Amino acid sequence: MNCINPLYKREAKDLVGAVASVPLAWHTFEAALSRNGSEANLATAVPPADPRQLFFLLFCCLQCGADRGEQTCNEPLRHSRDFARVYGCAPGSSMNPAKKCDMSV
Repeated sequence: MNCINPLYKREAKDLVGAVASVPLAWHTFEAALSRNGSEANLATAVPPADPRQLFFLLFCCLQCGADRGEQTCNEPLRHSRDFARVYGCAPGSSMNPAKKCDMSV
């Protein structure tokens, strides 16, 4: 894929699934928050993280200890407009590049 960071070309095929999973998981998470009204419970469970920041934090925690864990955390999130919005990443920064793989749901 042309939108995956050139440093990860060898692993691009593996990362496509991870990149595609973020918007789907995010959409599901947002729907659950809306449906259950559990945002307050999440906010007090792990302060001071915003519940939406917590989603992305937990996404990366699942990668801990895995081969290329940092890469499988960062590369999918670089392509998430939601991640950039929630964390306030500056446009054009390493975690909010102008060119993204758009796999939105």
